[in-house]
Formats: sequence, structure tokens, C-alpha cells
Amino acid sequence: MTRRATGVGGLVALLLCGCWVADVPEGDRLAVLTVHDLAAYGVRGPDSSARESFKRINNFDRSYSIEYEFQREQPDPLYLAVTIDVERNPQSAATTMSTKRKALILTLRAGGLHARKDEAPAYGDEAYFGTLLRNSQQIGHLVMVRRGAAVYTVALVGLVFASADDWPPLLDPKLAVVDSLTATRSRR
Repeated sequence: MTRRATGVGGLVALLLCGCWVADVPEGDRLAVLTVHDLAAYGVRGPDSSARESFKRINNFDRSYSIEYEFQREQPDPLYLAVTIDVERNPQSAATTMSTKRKALILTLRAGGLHARKDEAPAYGDEAYFGTLLRNSQQIGHLVMVRRGAAVYTVALVGLVFASADDWPPLLDPKLAVVDSLTATRSRR
């Protein structure tokens, strides 16, 4: 009886949540910008003081998110968070991008940061390139790109690029992998 109750309780919790966390398949990891991709900009990889994590959140509607987070405190503080939201269709992705951008900017403001929108070349179906500021000092970037049914979000603190033109060489290979993931989904 206890086993059945536990199983039913777990099912109810899963239904209420509408999602479950899973490991990120190796093919999906190729789509994620990681700290290793920033080596050309003088960023060193993980060490014993760094935390690095991957997770995939699957939703019942077949949409999912891949999340990556890297954080190092000292001696070279760096924070990198990447989220890839793969939605059911481009319309859902447009809604996700709009909602997420507003929520992130409000959250940053609450934390004492400001996101200054940068001039950027047209990129993807929709894009936002912002420089993160604390007390008027540049401390990082917020980048969001929507292509088809996917939204690619990068929050980077501890590294500042000269312009938004520095992002395409980093993102293009990653977005090509995302394109293949969304193409695979549409054939199912």
C-alpha cells in the first residue's frame, strides 16, 4: 500500500509541475556556449574553485530547456549562464523571448545592475544584445537570440567585449547545432 501511495504521490507531483529534469545528451551539449569556448578571450577553464553544471528540463508539451551555469569566485571572478529554450513553434518562442527579456531586465535591476541595449547587426529572427552595467561600469553582457522555435540566452559577468560584433563568431556554431535540434523535432 505504501509503494502505491508513493508512486501516486510522485505522479501527482509530476503532473502539477508539468516538467522533469534529465541529463543533457552529449549532442545537445554541443549547442551550449561554455567557459571553454571563451579561452580565446583569455578566460581560463574550470578549476577546483569553479562550479559548472548542465541540466535539461523537459515539459509535457514537448518543449524543453537546456541550462548551463559556470561560476568562479576568485582569483578571476566569472559567471556564465546559458539557457536554450526549445519551444513547440516559432510563435511560442517569440512569446518566451519577450517575456524572458522583460523578466531578466527587471531581475537585474533588482540586483543593482542595468542592461544597456547595444547597437547590433540583425541576427536570427530576433535578437537583443545588452551590456551589463553596475554604477556605470561595464561588467558583462546579456544576449538573447531567437531563431525559429528556439531562444538562446547568455548572461556573462566578468568579461566585456568591445562590441556586439564579437558575439556571432561565438554563437554561430552553437546556433547551427540548435537549428539541427529544432529540425529533428519538427520531423517527429
